[in-house]
Amino acid sequence: TSDLRIARYNSDGTPDNTFGTNGIVDFVIGDAQFGYAVEVLADGKILVAGGVSDQVGSLQWLLLRLNEDGSTDISFALGGFQLVDYINGNEDLAYEMAIQPDGKILLAGVVVDELQRYTPAIYRFTDNGFLDLDFGVDGLAIVPVVEGENEFSAIKVRPDGKIVAIGHYSEVFNDWGVLVAQFDANGVLDPSFGTGGYTVEAVGNIQAEAYGLALTAAGDIIVAGTTKDENITFDMFVGRFSSTGVLDASFGTDGFTVYTGTDENVAYDCVLDANGKILVGGTTGGTFFENRDLTVWRFNA
Repeated sequence: TSDLRIARYNSDGTPDNTFGTNGIVDFVIGDAQFGYAVEVLADGKILVAGGVSDQVGSLQWLLLRLNEDGSTDISFALGGFQLVDYINGNEDLAYEMAIQPDGKILLAGVVVDELQRYTPAIYRFTDNGFLDLDFGVDGLAIVPVVEGENEFSAIKVRPDGKIVAIGHYSEVFNDWGVLVAQFDANGVLDPSFGTGGYTVEAVGNIQAEAYGLALTAAGDIIVAGTTKDENITFDMFVGRFSSTGVLDASFGTDGFTVYTGTDENVAYDCVLDANGKILVGGTTGGTFFENRDLTVWRFNA
């Protein structure tokens, strides 16, 4: 069991005692709750996305809104939160969130289909917390899958309203590549992007997962993540795709730069600085059983 915890800190890092209880809000509605993404709205209200599990481990997507003081905003959805279950009994989770200029809320993550295949998914909600049935199919947009291990882990909205999401995708059993997909504003895969709206690219070894996503001013797509080999060692990578979903061979070595300084290197997020350099946050360490350190890398454009 676990509780979803939201904490707010003052600018000097001390707990903000005006938020919740001593700076902390715990949200509990099921047997276990998970929070993966948070956004602060212009009016100070706070959106949190993740999942809720029951006693047998069935997971649903969760979207929660808090008031600025940390209390649940009961004017949002059905009493402050919304749950979405794709197929009852499966492991569905939201990992990332993006807010459109019109206030609509995009959540990206994974749903499990009737064949028990993990499927990259995006749900869209209205600004008051209900599923937007005009998006995709009844509020849901997915990438069609052929194997069991796939998901979205990050999402961004372009200035023209198109939606970019990244993660990993398996075209062969137990072999994952970096997934980059683009949807139009209505949740339909963009046929002008990649092949049928998405691109899958291998990075070295056998399993590659992208967690960090940034968009350049020119519309290029920066991804960061990790690639794992059969010995369960991890190499961090950063890569670049064009605005049309093509791996940019002029970046790094044939599109990717892979960091192999130690045995265990994982990237979880990336941002661009004012000079276009790429900052990547993650962990690095020795063998699988040794301690790991919090790490920041910086790469040239």
